[in-house]
Amino acid sequence: MSFDWMEVTGPARDGAIANKATHAQELRERAGLLFRLGYTKTAALARCKARIAWEFDGQGASPLSDREVKSIVNGVFAS
Repeated sequence: MSFDWMEVTGPARDGAIANKATHAQELRERAGLLFRLGYTKTAALARCKARIAWEFDGQGASPLSDREVKSIVNGVFAS
């Protein structure tokens, strides 16, 4: 007799890429919200960086580099 819950599946091969894409999309949405609320690009960038620092405090490094964060925020504010 086999049980579904006893079958082990390995991690997804593209898990790191999907994780990075998810964080980038969340950052895009957060920067867009800050834009609509009237924040300046500098203030929005500072808030986004602080949020990422808080989220990954004690868990290791963020999948997004500072350059990628800046690029995403600049992209949102340019449109």
